[in-house]
Amino acid sequence: MKYILTAIFSILSLNVYAANMKSVVGTIDQVQVMGKNYETYTTNGEAIAFIHMDELPVSCNNPGKYKRVAITSNHPAFNIVVSTALAAKAANQKVELYYLDECTLWNSNAWDFAILTTK
Repeated sequence: MKYILTAIFSILSLNVYAANMKSVVGTIDQVQVMGKNYETYTTNGEAIAFIHMDELPVSCNNPGKYKRVAITSNHPAFNIVVSTALAAKAANQKVELYYLDECTLWNSNAWDFAILTTK
């Protein structure tokens, strides 16, 4: 009985946090791709891509006023997302960009990527 009460208490005391998903529709202004450790040249580590759109709000109220979403190379759809963003930019095609209402991937100044849909 003691273990059951402990388990129930543990489950009820969990603090679950999930960021809200938001979206914008428009055209991609810029696609920026670089290594996360860009100060020195290296082929090791992780890449990061930024998708800039004027329709986005300023990312997490950053002082640089960046309106962008970030996705890292450890994301399973990284290559597809970067390819889709570049193609949409080249074609000036409208996209719907979903992002999470948090900035955890890059210095708190880029929204976290969720979904990219071409229109």
